[in-house]
Amino acid sequence: MGYCTVYLFLFLVCTDTLYMIQAGQQMEFCNQVCHYVGQHYENKDSNGSAAFDRVGKSGPRGPQGPPGNVDYGIINATIMGKFEDLESNVERKLANIDFLEQKTDENKAEIQRIKAELQQMQSKINNMEELMTWHKFLNGYYYKVYHDKVNYRTARANCQRRNGNLASTGIRDSAIQSELMQLIKTSGEDIWIGLDDIVRENSFIWADGISSGSINWANNQPDNRGGAEDCVHYRPSYGWKLNDDPCSSRKKYICERRG
Repeated sequence: MGYCTVYLFLFLVCTDTLYMIQAGQQMEFCNQVCHYVGQHYENKDSNGSAAFDRVGKSGPRGPQGPPGNVDYGIINATIMGKFEDLESNVERKLANIDFLEQKTDENKAEIQRIKAELQQMQSKINNMEELMTWHKFLNGYYYKVYHDKVNYRTARANCQRRNGNLASTGIRDSAIQSELMQLIKTSGEDIWIGLDDIVRENSFIWADGISSGSINWANNQPDNRGGAEDCVHYRPSYGWKLNDDPCSSRKKYICERRG
């Protein structure tokens, strides 16, 4: 069998098997197999020197010799060896990928844990900074007047967002009422507190869930004028006594929270 036949065979082998090999290794694989076969089957001149690489003058045509034999066992063994090397390399890479994925997941979990701790710390810091601007009273609660004017529902939501509620406990507490009123009067205007009869007319409920008892109403209040006054505020023009007003009115507000 001549070199053309052998190389044709190698071409078919490569064509049939290269789809199993990564693209970057295809040419290297065929070159190595061809090189091996070239070394194994190269012709020798009369001195035993390799004549495969040299091209000389053409000699006289000799008699046709018997058909040659190709040792397919050697070729197959070479191919199988290459496949085994590739398989081993892929297994190593897969093992590395699994390791990296595992480490990446561990890192992600660790990063998420650290971020959560940092967020908690930041929240505590913000809480402490916010609390420094509040006034602590003898009942153990903190109070703060907010001067942005909003409707009743927004005022209550803003207080709750600050881990509190519209002032109610301190309003009922006779021990701190006088001192608390001094803070409330710094608003200089109408100011929401935590008291309303939104759920049931004339059944006023404090923001902390306590049903109303004795309330320091202004004269002739509450009057539910127009049938739409369900929320309560202090009014300076009424001598800083309580009045009911539409909940949609925009006013300052006072929040109450525990430390």
